[in-house]
Amino acid sequence: MDLGLAIGSSRLLAPHTTVVIEASSKERMDEAYPGLIRLDQRSFGDKKLNFFRGAPAPE
Repeated sequence: MDLGLAIGSSRLLAPHTTVVIEASSKERMDEAYPGLIRLDQRSFGDKKLNFFRGAPAPE
């Protein structure tokens, strides 16, 4: 299962929680997953840090 999808769909995140996922620069990370929206992505050598924010629950 995709990590972004698993984290975004879990009940562990409160709205507006920041999540940082480290990935290989060769791995593809989507802009958003259900429950998560990417805020930023930074490259460090062969690694990327992806900063996501928990999306607010629909009203």
